[in-house]
Amino acid sequence: RCGRRPHEEPCRAMADTDADQFKGRDARGLLPEDKAKTEAQARAFYLKLTPFFVFVLGPLLAAGLHGALVLSAPRQAAAVRAKLDLVRAYDLGYVYIAYALTFVGRVYATINANGARAPARVDRPDQHVYQIMAETGPLAGAPYVLMTTTGAAGRFNRAQRACANMDETLPLFLAGLLLQGLVFGPMAVAVAAAWLVGAVRFAEDYKADAGRRTSGLLLMVLANYASFGLVLDVAFQAFFMG
Repeated sequence: RCGRRPHEEPCRAMADTDADQFKGRDARGLLPEDKAKTEAQARAFYLKLTPFFVFVLGPLLAAGLHGALVLSAPRQAAAVRAKLDLVRAYDLGYVYIAYALTFVGRVYATINANGARAPARVDRPDQHVYQIMAETGPLAGAPYVLMTTTGAAGRFNRAQRACANMDETLPLFLAGLLLQGLVFGPMAVAVAAAWLVGAVRFAEDYKADAGRRTSGLLLMVLANYASFGLVLDVAFQAFFMG
């Protein structure tokens, strides 16, 4: 029918273009069951990977940034020491510890969600699975309602998901940026600049193809953990270097 009327031609073209979004999915729209990890397997992977970012990479990035500031800008280094004295004088180290605990809580929630995603066989950019609630009748057992992934609608879905991903992480990132920026000054600008580059690349790559989002996301993650590491640096300096 699409080819019989001029205004219906796009219907055929769209059907041909969108056919590949069903490749590799079962009758209900989910990823293949034989390739799915269990929740325990997925959680184990992230529970092994995440401590490296939290306890190794973040502090190492912070140490490098702190050291670079001391070596390249002596006046800034003197200002940092003065600000750390104020943090100690007013017991503000507890604020930095509180932020770190909140950050780790958000990281755990991410591990929890990624673990649950694996056995659910839900691919990105989908964040939820909707079902038509029909126990009987022609809609009983209908495919799940998931995001379309091809054409203009698919590009919009991925672009919107990239935006939502930033919204989910931005509050904690901004809080950490402000906390460490109060002490380290220019380092906050450097971290924010790295995050900006990652964010732009992440948004554009995700819009084009969900599989290409990794490089931009990695740069955003590195900026986030660098900021987190600088917050830990302040807390450490406040409690153990006074």
